[in-house]
Amino acid sequence: MENQQTPNRRDFIKDSLSLGLLSIAHYTPFPSPLSLPNEVTEKIKTTPFRCPPYLQKPTPHSIVIQWINSFPMSSWVAYGEKKSLGMKAYPIRHGQVAPAQELIKIKIKQLKPNTRYYYKAFAQIPQKKQSKTSIISSELKSFRTPSILPENATVAIMNHTEDAQFPLHKDTQLVLFNGGLLRQAQSNHDIIRQFVQPAAQTLEGIIPFATSRAREELQTSALNEDFHRYVTNPQDRYYFVHQIEPLFLLVLDSSISDIQEAETEENSYIKETYMETQADWLEKMMRSPTYQQSTFKVVILSTPVNTINIYEQKLFYPLFDKYKIDLLITGGTTKKQFLTYLKTDRYPTLTTHTVLHPQTTTYLLADKKQLAIKIEGKKRKIIDVRHIKKDSLKRESSFI
Repeated sequence: MENQQTPNRRDFIKDSLSLGLLSIAHYTPFPSPLSLPNEVTEKIKTTPFRCPPYLQKPTPHSIVIQWINSFPMSSWVAYGEKKSLGMKAYPIRHGQVAPAQELIKIKIKQLKPNTRYYYKAFAQIPQKKQSKTSIISSELKSFRTPSILPENATVAIMNHTEDAQFPLHKDTQLVLFNGGLLRQAQSNHDIIRQFVQPAAQTLEGIIPFATSRAREELQTSALNEDFHRYVTNPQDRYYFVHQIEPLFLLVLDSSISDIQEAETEENSYIKETYMETQADWLEKMMRSPTYQQSTFKVVILSTPVNTINIYEQKLFYPLFDKYKIDLLITGGTTKKQFLTYLKTDRYPTLTTHTVLHPQTTTYLLADKKQLAIKIEGKKRKIIDVRHIKKDSLKRESSFI
């Protein structure tokens, strides 16, 4: 009789970590669909969406539209280049149209680059009598697909949804929420209430966003797999590349290494393997022709610069020097300044969230000649502006 091999637990962990999906946190499954009570049908008509539509994972030829229904409902998106729309897309699961559900995720494909599209989210309220149907919809919204070879890039970075000062800079192509988004969340409801709903309402389904991950998104029981359901990052994980020429953004995930807990052999292995997997991926990206040919190379970490851990020091920072990044952006800190430029560094380090200015939006505005770093506070008051030209850092204004 042929011997059966027992699956190797360490190999399983390593494979799972490569996707950024396994964590030390406990997994809480998404709640199963609920039956729709007849008495709430009218209420759904007035409040159909628990969370309005929001945009994820933009490319020149596709985009992901997500929203959360008040109850499980059959849903779709109508879209087109004109306000009359004309085309439809449905949520697909295992090659088929997904059944009625609360969380809706629809990928629209075959779009034209640098083109304005209009869209509406639709849902059908279940009825006892099949002959009677009630269809509800969102407001008419729009987005513009990215250009294939843009000459300018505008990215907004913030640490919390309450940091946003509106309106955002015109032509903002992407918002990155750089970790630290949740406050002692314990359930799906907390994830929606504290982050997804405010982000969707703030960006109005017009500007797409991506999300990095800090310890707050990982160390509580509901936040690993569940949080991943509500965001669809490039490459479908928490470390990814997003290129808007002339910007090459490398977003890293240091959250798992930042958790303070008892160091068991398994936990240590999980941390080390996940960080090593990222470092291998990071070097591969930095060796790519696309990275080498990009005008400005920016790395983003959610870890504060004053709490860099051993994994980052050992695995990440040598690559920053070797492949000559232009800017490192880190997460919140107790330090009072925004920009530090140590003599031993070959690149400036920008902190996007401090005690002095907790509500800020940091803009990266790049063209072929320079990268402008513009920091705005409450009521869009300009706190600081810097410019990076090639290998030099030029200070434009004093801190306020």
